[in-house]
Amino acid sequence: MENLVGINRGYTLIELLVVMMIIGILTAIAFPAYNSYVRTANRSDAHITIQNVAVLQERWMAQFNRYTDNVTDLLGSGVTSSAEGHYTLKVVHSQLANGADCAAAATPASPNRRQYTIIATPLSTSQNADPECTCIFMTNVGFRGSTGSRTDPADCW
Repeated sequence: MENLVGINRGYTLIELLVVMMIIGILTAIAFPAYNSYVRTANRSDAHITIQNVAVLQERWMAQFNRYTDNVTDLLGSGVTSSAEGHYTLKVVHSQLANGADCAAAATPASPNRRQYTIIATPLSTSQNADPECTCIFMTNVGFRGSTGSRTDPADCW
């Protein structure tokens, strides 16, 4: 009689299920953490672009003795998004405070052309609408703020 113990090689169904369960648990933990990290890293796109627009605004002020509220005047024809395309930009002639509604921010009817706020709003396609930082902004006096679910607006900077 032949010994059949050495012939059966492979994995049992239970072993495969345990491995699949471990992979599922690791994925459930790692994927949200990865998405959060990517959103945080993409915020640097807004920071860099806002600061570049601020420099261009100061150059505009030196030439025309006023600030502009048209982003395309500063970045070029048709350009209204950040360098990497994660944020849409707008400039308004008003000062925003933390917690302000960035979507409703607009230049008043008789604007003060000696002040501005640069607003970066995440695009839903690349930043998944970033619930922690729904908008990031900076004023002409250097005040940096944001809106969103973060308790400290400086966390978005």
